[in-house]
Amino acid sequence: MNVLLVAPMEPPRRVEIENSLESMQTVVGGFVQAVYPFDEPVALVCNDEGKLLGLDSEHFESLSEEQMARYTARFALPEVFL
Repeated sequence: MNVLLVAPMEPPRRVEIENSLESMQTVVGGFVQAVYPFDEPVALVCNDEGKLLGLDSEHFESLSEEQMARYTARFALPEVFL
């Protein structure tokens, strides 16, 4: 699955990971939580315990080329999320 890795204080980078919960947990370093803050079905997957509570979907797909370009530009500069 093609994803955009946005690590704190680093520029976004394109990576390919397996489409599995275990792979996403490895990337975030723990339990994952999916948040959908955009108008399109694009998730921000972050480290959290929401997956244990059954709050998130386990079905994820690759970003399209257009989405990859748009979100690379969107997250090009580090920002603080509160």
